[in-house]
Amino acid sequence: MLEARRFERRRRGRDRAPERRALIRALFAGAAIAALLLAVPARAELSRERIAFWLGVARCETGSHWRGLGSTFQGGLGIYSATWDWWARELGLELRYPDAGDAPPLVQIRVADYGFRVHHGYWGCIG
Repeated sequence: MLEARRFERRRRGRDRAPERRALIRALFAGAAIAALLLAVPARAELSRERIAFWLGVARCETGSHWRGLGSTFQGGLGIYSATWDWWARELGLELRYPDAGDAPPLVQIRVADYGFRVHHGYWGCIG
């Protein structure tokens, strides 16, 4: 009789194993999604105030010439070309916009705002 009880407990444990594994997978998936959501400050929304701020920087830096492709500084915000490559790559935009002057103004603003917030980028007109 004792032997039968042990066998029954083991069998019940095995029957619950797939449920436990599914629960553990769901918990890990939920944790991974939560971690991704918390780790995406790069995709912060641009408020009207932030856009107005960067438009002012563009007026000061380049006279709002958004298509500028100099050998060193590019775009309306005068972003250094190597810095554009770095920040645009981190945001997944480098292949679509290899140079700042190729990107529309809002994309340039998003990249500059990211660099300003995350990497403490510097512009002479902000200083």
